[in-house]
Amino acid sequence: MKENITQKFLETAIMLSRMYGVAETLEPLPNIPQEKLTPMICDWTKEFLQSNSDMTDFLYKKIQKLK
Repeated sequence: MKENITQKFLETAIMLSRMYGVAETLEPLPNIPQEKLTPMICDWTKEFLQSNSDMTDFLYKKIQKLK
């Protein structure tokens, strides 16, 4: 996957990944293999950066869809 990654994109993707990891420890979530998790986080990052959402609310809604 080749993309022009900006500093903001990278910081956001890392934060979403870390928050997802915390959520995995707090409640049972589906096991997502790395090869699917990386593009999912990239898609979420693009979507989040185009929204006016709070990151916690955004991630909560995404996680609810995975259940």
